[in-house]
Amino acid sequence: MKHLREIGFLSGLIVILFSLFWIGCAGTRQKSATPPASQRLSGKEESNLLKRLEKNPNDDAARLGLAALAAQKSHFKQALGYVDSVLSKKPNNNPALFLKGKILCEMGQEKEACRQFIQLLETDTKGRFVSSVGGVVGILHPITELTQGNFDDAQPRFLPSGEKIVFQSNRKGSWDLFEMNPAGGEVKPLLVDSLDQENPVPDFQGAWIYFTQNQGRETKYRDIFRLNLKSGAREPVVTGLSDDWYPAPGTKGEWLFFVSNRLSPQNKDSLTAIFRQKLSAQEPPQAILSENAPYAAPCALPDGSGLLFTRQENGVWHLYRATTSGKKIRLLGNEPFNYGNPSVSPDGKQVVFFSNRNKNYDLFLKELSMGTVVRLTRRKSFDLAPAFSPDASTIVFQSNRSGHHHIYKIDLRKTVSRGELLDQLRRITRNLE
Repeated sequence: MKHLREIGFLSGLIVILFSLFWIGCAGTRQKSATPPASQRLSGKEESNLLKRLEKNPNDDAARLGLAALAAQKSHFKQALGYVDSVLSKKPNNNPALFLKGKILCEMGQEKEACRQFIQLLETDTKGRFVSSVGGVVGILHPITELTQGNFDDAQPRFLPSGEKIVFQSNRKGSWDLFEMNPAGGEVKPLLVDSLDQENPVPDFQGAWIYFTQNQGRETKYRDIFRLNLKSGAREPVVTGLSDDWYPAPGTKGEWLFFVSNRLSPQNKDSLTAIFRQKLSAQEPPQAILSENAPYAAPCALPDGSGLLFTRQENGVWHLYRATTSGKKIRLLGNEPFNYGNPSVSPDGKQVVFFSNRNKNYDLFLKELSMGTVVRLTRRKSFDLAPAFSPDASTIVFQSNRSGHHHIYKIDLRKTVSRGELLDQLRRITRNLE
């Protein structure tokens, strides 16, 4: 769309992905979200660990547990105090070395963190901590570049069959839709014209690709269309005097979820809301999440039980879950960093997202039940828009690490070796000196 090209591809895309247009709605108040169980239980866990330590001052496991809880609350000095009390007696305590490195990473002290991890891996000859360390520093799985050229490719998504990746590209001038095989190459156009088509999202049945299309060459407002993969026919799904984007097909093909400013389109400072449109009936879209806050990035859960989405509060985009009607809202990620473009694994147990957690836009993987976060990428670039393959073996994403935004993939079936990780950590340490 024209306004994105005027302000530059990167800044415009970040605006879309984080939904920072600050346009949307003032709607019905929603019930307060329920905090995750891990937050509700942390006080009890801390009390139990303190009792253990009182009974046995040499209980190193209790000290490390207290350190982990303190770090979770960003009480980093207190956390380091517990860890150092263990390392003062046992300098080669591997769990303590790992936890100290992780805390130092959270504090932004990368050089010291890498030194701790190097010390750990040099003694960890069996490689038991390779995955843990790699998941903290973002050096864990091999990454392959799938597209190249003096243009931008973005928003990759696998078709349900896993045989193709669909994405948007400006290689023909405007934003158009293309497909390619997961190995890269064999790029073929799906929809090319003078308007901008963006945010392609296949449905779960593999029949349609939903996408946004600007209403005209001189307007920033968008409608939502879908493309029939068999016939190539394009048809409108959501239209109106509003800006509609972030299409998210429901699991069973009954609903389409999307983000819009349609509750207050005339107010440039209004907030975004999440709507749902029934695809089998000519009914107006229904606002299901419209509390006084910006909403973004709806993503249907594979089992059809609800959807994930992000909501901005106090300058931070948190991760939430709700039923498909917008009820029973539950907070899933309350950390002091942003969640962007969440994509759920096929089994519904993990979510991959991009975040500026480390003062840079990298990719992270989170276990929804335990809350454990693993860092997947580590580059001085913008790694964005991740999505799982149907068999959960691969994550595709876009990155400008080569100068232009292109499509990359992460092979989750392979991990770096202990030697490779050590080499990378030593190189990082030298570069930081």
